Amino acid sequence: MFVASERKMRAHQVLTFLLLFVITSVASENASTSRGCGLDLLPQYVSLCDLDAIWGIVVEAVAGAGALITLLLMLILLVRLPFIKE
Repeated sequence: MFVASERKMRAHQVLTFLLLFVITSVASENASTSRGCGLDLLPQYVSLCDLDAIWGIVVEAVAGAGALITLLLMLILLVRLPFIKE
């Protein structure tokens, strides 16, 4: 009876240790990456997706707006192309 109780205690200690190990390893991984960035992102691109650094978001917004404006201008050109005379 005493041996079974000791095994349960030891198993409980091992499980607690493993749980704490997993929690601390996940916390250290998340601490090394910025909020908003994935885990597999190269370090030189972290500043672009960091939600705490506003300039990265501004750069991405300007790039997105530029892409939308380009599509809009292409659409306008295609619509007006038949009406253009030499």
